[in-house]
Amino acid sequence: MLIYFIGSWILGLIMVILMFCFGNEEIYSFIFIFFSGFNVIVNFIFILFQAIMIYIFPENKNEFLKSIVLLLFNLPFILIYWVLIVITYWILTNI
Repeated sequence: MLIYFIGSWILGLIMVILMFCFGNEEIYSFIFIFFSGFNVIVNFIFILFQAIMIYIFPENKNEFLKSIVLLLFNLPFILIYWVLIVITYWILTNI
């Protein structure tokens, strides 16, 4: 789980760097939105999986709860970036 979390943040940092380096090109914005949305979906699936595993393996409840908290720290930031980018893109295309 920690490897996924670190990989997710590295991917997010790469996307942010690409956004600043190639901010004028529309394709990079779409790639950023796609990867951010994909990351949100994967995080949600992992959170549900961890919640189910709490009931299957109650002896490891603390570890599963720690993993859920770790994923919740990852999910909101990526979702907020995605929403801001979509809103900004919509505003810029409708001016």
